[in-house]
Amino acid sequence: MKRFAHRLVSLRLSLPPAPALLLALALAYTLPGLLGHDPWKTEDAIGTGIVHQMLRHGEWLVPSLAGEPFLEDGPLYYWVAAGFAWLGSPVLEPHNGARLASAALMLLVLVLARMAARELYGKPEGDAAALALLGSLGLFLHAHETLGEVGMLAAHALALFAVALARRRPALAGVLLGAGWGAAL
Repeated sequence: MKRFAHRLVSLRLSLPPAPALLLALALAYTLPGLLGHDPWKTEDAIGTGIVHQMLRHGEWLVPSLAGEPFLEDGPLYYWVAAGFAWLGSPVLEPHNGARLASAALMLLVLVLARMAARELYGKPEGDAAALALLGSLGLFLHAHETLGEVGMLAAHALALFAVALARRRPALAGVLLGAGWGAAL
């Protein structure tokens, strides 16, 4: 028993983690729970309904639900979700395909937060920022739903990265900041 306890104590996670380990943790965070079930809660069903309206009725400019405009969120997330649903349609049900947009955008959030922290503070802190997001349990639940706020989070992460990049590359930072703010709106 002492030998086993000694081995457990000797296993340590070095910081910053290897890029492959960080990628494995990010995929383990984003992928499980996305596929193989009906829309979970009200918000998941609303997002799926909006994507359905876009794909069936071609209502691309203003998201709508049951024929009524849905103006709580901008259309960007739903465009991405509709694209994933359309691309996955040969093998996935539309609600499962649409949920893949949340996984892709959450991976983008992790990458952008990591890049922003690296730009501002250095490599270990960048990895720590990504690990801190991975440890956010409240975010975990909503990251697996068809939710417009996931798109807004990705847009804000892009804007945050742009602000971090401004000292070194001001022109590119201005373009990215405008794109992030525009996507959030």
